[in-house]
Amino acid sequence: MSAKEKFSVYGMVTERILAELDKGTVPWQKNWIGGGLPKNFISKKPYRGINLMLLSCAVDEFNSPYWMTFKQIKDKKGHLKKGSKSWPVVFWNFTEHNVKNQNGFPEITDSGEEKMKKVAFLKYYNVFNMDCVEGIEIPEMIIENMPNKPEIFIQGGQPFYSPIKDNVVIPDKSKFRTIESYYKSFFHELVHSTSHEKRVGRAVGTMYYDDKHTYCTEEMIAEMGAVMLLAECGLFVDELVENSAAYIDGWRKNISEDPKLVVQAASKAQKAVDYILGIKFVG
Repeated sequence: MSAKEKFSVYGMVTERILAELDKGTVPWQKNWIGGGLPKNFISKKPYRGINLMLLSCAVDEFNSPYWMTFKQIKDKKGHLKKGSKSWPVVFWNFTEHNVKNQNGFPEITDSGEEKMKKVAFLKYYNVFNMDCVEGIEIPEMIIENMPNKPEIFIQGGQPFYSPIKDNVVIPDKSKFRTIESYYKSFFHELVHSTSHEKRVGRAVGTMYYDDKHTYCTEEMIAEMGAVMLLAECGLFVDELVENSAAYIDGWRKNISEDPKLVVQAASKAQKAVDYILGIKFVG
């Protein structure tokens, strides 16, 4: 891709984002609800093929993208809500049979062993959406299982990440109007913490808020990442942001000045989220 073509792509994305901001909406707050493709809660792997189609039939019934077997729910000390409905997931299994000759006797290989062949057959098991499960808190498990997470303090009245001390301070849940706003703030600060060199490493420095461009970029990364993580939990965020004129105008000015900002911030937000979820890509 040439530099000119690359810039035109950045420009196209930027124009779309600015158009949404002009309407008074924040597009990354609006478009990541639902958590993406159906995936297994334990393995975090998305379902593919026919299973993707089967579980996509339930997309209008549930908010969470996660699914679990009954055994997985039991192993995590969870339980199903009364009247919960399961959905089938299929997989191929294989069995071996000996190969028989025309006389009905097993064929023998040159090494003197019976000749075998693999036969595929289809099996299925049932899974339940996480919306049907009680006793398992997805946001808490994401926080608990974050690799190499910073030190976390539940205290004070203002959430923040300290790059110097490498710790996150988050007020108690009772200080927030909703549980969604609590976890959004928590995730926002955890995304900030991935900027540390021992995690993803975004080289923003310990005084990043002194530089306007760096501060805006880092805040956008944290905001986008927090929404992505809320979507992973199946939590709605429509009412979490009060789209004041000053807030919208602030994003608009910074994005207008740098057409690459949104695209780069979204990419870095995804890397931060993948790190927090423990998702690793090979190659």
